Amino acid sequence: MSDKKAFNDTVSIMTDSDVSKKIDAVLHLNIFLPNDRENSYMEIGILVSRKEYNNFDRNFNIDIIFPFEISNYNFKDMKNELCDGKTLNMIFNEETYLNRGKLDFRLKEYKLGNIRLCNTTLNNDSSITMSVAEKQKNSYFRFRINNISNNISEEKLSDARVNPLAKTVQIIGFSINSTKRYTKEVNNALKFNEINAFVILDSTTELIEKSRPIKSFRVLEDKLWKQYIKCDINSTMMVYQFKDKAINEDSINGWRLFLKSMHHKKSIIDAVLFLTFLIVVALVSNLFSKMLFG
Repeated sequence: MSDKKAFNDTVSIMTDSDVSKKIDAVLHLNIFLPNDRENSYMEIGILVSRKEYNNFDRNFNIDIIFPFEISNYNFKDMKNELCDGKTLNMIFNEETYLNRGKLDFRLKEYKLGNIRLCNTTLNNDSSITMSVAEKQKNSYFRFRINNISNNISEEKLSDARVNPLAKTVQIIGFSINSTKRYTKEVNNALKFNEINAFVILDSTTELIEKSRPIKSFRVLEDKLWKQYIKCDINSTMMVYQFKDKAINEDSINGWRLFLKSMHHKKSIIDAVLFLTFLIVVALVSNLFSKMLFG
């Protein structure tokens, strides 16, 4: 087993204790896990809407704390990437209406009115802050953390020198506001009404274990998605969706996603060497057979 550490600790998403009950929140989570682990990334989007607009209009922050350090190099605020109607349609999987100033958009599904696209800030201590302005009714934030390979546990099942189709098992776990770790801040935890997660894997990768049921899966064929990912994708990718929705007025508590995937890594050089090795073995075996049996 590799010494790489998976997300064994929770991600803490917090706000002021008097705010959490007065807003509705939807979480979007994208995890991109190609065979090339260096191109892996995680992306989080949060849609926030005030429940009691007339009685609650002050500004407030949402703070996110990860169990690992985040460098400026690996962090990216995705607001500018979303100032395109087609990209918003892709993210929300429905037709959206972006205003001329490209600051606000509308959604049919949630019927919230104008939603403001907002910036996300990475702080010096690796925490992330989302600031909701005073009287701003609906806000959407989205950011990406590139190269999460150090947070993926990996186990090799075969050696490429012996087998050119080497297999590795990757393990990643993602939990939100686990009360086991953040007991003191449980009242400040942001409560989500809906969590929508997408996991993107190579089509040759087998999803061998998961902690939540798959809602849907499909082949990633859209060119716009590949442009948005901004990775040189030569193979076909599969998208697996995991979706949870709160019942009635409740919120989702103790959400966790655990994945174990088997990756088949191909190497042209190793494949050629392996084929050469097989040919040499066959020739030597044939030579010995002729020497022994005339």
